[in-house]
Amino acid sequence: MKQLDMLSHSFSNISITIRLHLMCKHEKGWNESKTKVYHTLWCMQSGSLRIEMNDKVFEVKEGDVVLFYPGDTYRAYSSEDCAFLVYFFALETGNSLDFFKNLNWAGVYSDEKLAKKCRQHCEQYLERLGAGVSVGLLLYSSFFAFLAEVLEFQENCCHFYDVMASAQDSVMQSVVDYMKEHYTADLSVAELAKLADMSEKYFIRQFHFHMAVTPKQYLVELRMKHALELLSGSKKSIAEIAEELGYSDQYCFSKAFRKYYGEAPSVFRKNIM
Repeated sequence: MKQLDMLSHSFSNISITIRLHLMCKHEKGWNESKTKVYHTLWCMQSGSLRIEMNDKVFEVKEGDVVLFYPGDTYRAYSSEDCAFLVYFFALETGNSLDFFKNLNWAGVYSDEKLAKKCRQHCEQYLERLGAGVSVGLLLYSSFFAFLAEVLEFQENCCHFYDVMASAQDSVMQSVVDYMKEHYTADLSVAELAKLADMSEKYFIRQFHFHMAVTPKQYLVELRMKHALELLSGSKKSIAEIAEELGYSDQYCFSKAFRKYYGEAPSVFRKNIM
């Protein structure tokens, strides 16, 4: 992993993850019914389609942008050929589960100015794809900039929901907050499930639904983000960092760091100095 990509993990205010990106092309008569697992953005490059959701029908035309939340169940179909750029992503900020928590922003964004930006973004994506550009800083920055522009058109959004948020979101948020405060401790799934007042099996399923990773994977992510901050911003030894992060010894920390980032913490520190 490149050093700039690795350092991007240390930013605590905003964390972006693009899990999948592709240009989808469908012929006339295309029809699908699905439930979204990740936050999803559709950027309509050409054609049109309809989305049925919550007993409503939403018209989507060329230049429109669609934002889905995890758990959104829909039916989409088209009476003509259509193509749209798809992103599966996660966006965290501060101590929230994700940037969109409790924000009723899922829906269809439609505006003439946005349509122009959407077409330009799709064209740039295809150009970079043709040039062999994969998921890197350029794609991340381009996606984040475009997403920010989309969200400026809130007044032109046909929302999927009239009201957002649920009691379970609040429970899961409290668990995530607890994990962020105690991730250096040896937290067990049983302890976290008890905190959420759920069975272990149900808790793991719900946690993965909300966070797109397992509780253990999320704990590793928290530790690894802090590890980068300590390695790049402090003079503490590898052994001291391992102890601060809750690892039993330097070897266990180095093994976990190498598995997550692809190189030893000592090598990473040497390359950024």
